[in-house]
Amino acid sequence: METEFWLLDITYSLSDDEIRLYGIDGGGRRVIILDRDFHHYFYLLVGEGVAPSDVIDAARPKAEGAVLRFERVRKRLFGRPVDAVKVTCRRHALLGPLARKLRKVEGVRGVLEDDIRYSDRYLIDNDVTPCGWHRVRVEEVENRWGYRADAVYRALGAPSRSERVEPPQLRVLSFSLEYCAPFGVSSGESFVATLSVRAGGRAQRFVAEDRDDRSVLRGFAGLVADYDPDVIVGYGSNLFDWRVLMERAAANKVRIDVGRDGSGPHRSVYGHVSVAGRANVDLLNHVEREPAIKL
Repeated sequence: METEFWLLDITYSLSDDEIRLYGIDGGGRRVIILDRDFHHYFYLLVGEGVAPSDVIDAARPKAEGAVLRFERVRKRLFGRPVDAVKVTCRRHALLGPLARKLRKVEGVRGVLEDDIRYSDRYLIDNDVTPCGWHRVRVEEVENRWGYRADAVYRALGAPSRSERVEPPQLRVLSFSLEYCAPFGVSSGESFVATLSVRAGGRAQRFVAEDRDDRSVLRGFAGLVADYDPDVIVGYGSNLFDWRVLMERAAANKVRIDVGRDGSGPHRSVYGHVSVAGRANVDLLNHVEREPAIKL
């Protein structure tokens, strides 16, 4: 069957070589689409006067079963045509070590596009755009992972763009916290004093009990799970609030599994905090001034 979905977030699993597309379908259901048929790749730049077939022959023994296929290709580098070898990996986790190994093959004068993230490569190659509508052939699978979704599908092909334009109705949750460090931030006596949340038309505040903020952390995680927002909004939350929550959760051994896959918040490549399956928006990123220091 075919489903139409509005893409909200994309993640990937190294252990399963799996792309996960989190979206909202035309009926307003929250869906997750799993794609295990996409293989990551990179290019070996062939030296001048060297035959690409010679590079492939020299590289093949070093691949040790890690390569799905070698392909001779003609590309452009800074506008100039060049010979290259496209190396498609069997597993994404092997790409980095393999690229470093093949860089030393005789006749190779460089390795290109080995630093593109798996999810970014998927978006680029399939012309998939976050916050846009797409169509894809799928089959529904059992949600044995406990994902927070109305339906989980396995992709039977690559997504394609849809002509639909209007965005779906989104559930938005905003939050802010106050952090207390009575004897200095590094004293070990710090805690989340209060955490305020607004989810739809509902406002709620969690308050620490005698400097014990475990109930605050658990309350926030529980509310996120119950309301199941598509967007989480904060002001300075990437710089401060999420960092505090992650540090306090680690210190208290409390799980704040706010992602739709049951994971917690985590720092991404460029410092942004990612929450799987949800859009995390820090409004301060759009204001050209430094945040106030919270104590």
